[in-house]
Amino acid sequence: MSDQNNASTTQNKISVTNFKNLAFNILKYFDDPIVKNEKFPELDKCVLCNKEIFLSPIKSFTILACSHVFHRICIDKEILLTKENVCPVKNCKKSIEILDQFSRWDSKSSMASIVRRMEKYNI
Repeated sequence: MSDQNNASTTQNKISVTNFKNLAFNILKYFDDPIVKNEKFPELDKCVLCNKEIFLSPIKSFTILACSHVFHRICIDKEILLTKENVCPVKNCKKSIEILDQFSRWDSKSSMASIVRRMEKYNI
């Protein structure tokens, strides 16, 4: 029982650390003086398009439960085009829970919207 609690606590700390890192990177992107002298890891690129998470103009991004960060359009496209709802990061493959009232193939308007966004951003 103690080992399970320790593993859960460690996993929560990793998530909090990742979110803190994300917040620092957002502040850095906007040249906020709060993080001027702070040392922290930069965010990885979106593994699906290999571009920086914070682009100009800034795009929406999605954080999965496993703490991996993607451009929203990239992860939407990945989920629509694959049969598995799992994190696309190599060696992660944690399940992705879709929090949408429609299934991924039931909403033609949602799919059309995503296709339009993909065309707009040349993805």
